[in-house]
Amino acid sequence: MRGSPSGCAGGERRARNVRHASAFKPPILIFADTDDTGVPIGPALELARARPDLVTLVQTSGGGHVGSWNVNPAAYEKASEEFVTRPWTPAPSRCCTRPECPWCSPA
Repeated sequence: MRGSPSGCAGGERRARNVRHASAFKPPILIFADTDDTGVPIGPALELARARPDLVTLVQTSGGGHVGSWNVNPAAYEKASEEFVTRPWTPAPSRCCTRPECPWCSPA
């Protein structure tokens, strides 16, 4: 992913990600655990709600920060395999109307 969107310096990363969610083009797979004390689950839920066409959210409980696989290895591997083998077609999108925005300018 390219650098942060122009004009988005400062502010909370979570808000920036959701605000520019319309600019995201590749599919996103997120494993988020409700017991993660290092990274709150809220931003993942917000992003999944903002872009259900691109975001696949796998929610686990009991795995902590990086333990989603440990909670249910078979389910984790199944979700990962389904995600990487699912065909997708990038759709054009824009996060803003500024031509200088690196997220909106053509790649």
